[in-house]
Amino acid sequence: MRNLTELAAAVGGTVKGAFVRLPGPGHSSKDDSLSIWPTDRHPDGFEVQSFAGDPIEKCRTYVRQRIAERGRSGSIANSKLKKPQLPAVRGPKVKRTIDSEFIYRQANGTPYLRVLKTKPKGFFQTQPVGNRWKNGKPKGPEIPYRLPELIAASPEKPIFVCEGEKDADNLAALGLIATTNSGGAGKWGSDLNRWFAGRLVYILPDNDEPGEHHAKKVAGNLRAVPERT
Repeated sequence: MRNLTELAAAVGGTVKGAFVRLPGPGHSSKDDSLSIWPTDRHPDGFEVQSFAGDPIEKCRTYVRQRIAERGRSGSIANSKLKKPQLPAVRGPKVKRTIDSEFIYRQANGTPYLRVLKTKPKGFFQTQPVGNRWKNGKPKGPEIPYRLPELIAASPEKPIFVCEGEKDADNLAALGLIATTNSGGAGKWGSDLNRWFAGRLVYILPDNDEPGEHHAKKVAGNLRAVPERT
């Protein structure tokens, strides 16, 4: 997005200072709890902040929908927000559609990894390269989902490790500190362990055999983290 005026026009918001303000997802037209601003550091071309406590990814999806609905020529809707291309899958051709997306962010909020969930059920990982997403996960260390929120939380608050991004988002919406690992059950890597030092952790696996094995793997990893309860 080039500037605040263009961004405001694209979403139907109002420029206030260094930000564009507009109603948050599900809020009344008189509400202006959502603040957005243009940036070249995110593949979407904008950043968001909710003063009503709405989940960041929910707000980001909401803004993209507003831009797409308004369909302004030359706006971010036509430059930054190209429809994600799903990776090719071997075997019989199956028409897949994107059901949801989950973005893993570094400690400073910079996008690091995006997980796409599709219908029929499937999961694909992409990484940011410039202002677009490239198929495949980053070559760097793994990071936990919702890392900035995990870091910002009081050390006294427990962390709930779920088996999936959707579950983590649902718990976060209830005011809890929740996270997960990318790749699903059994994919917990040792890179993740350091973020849980000194924290009380509750593991919430799926109620099946893979979930049981996953919980044991996570617990085994975190037992080696210093000062865990």
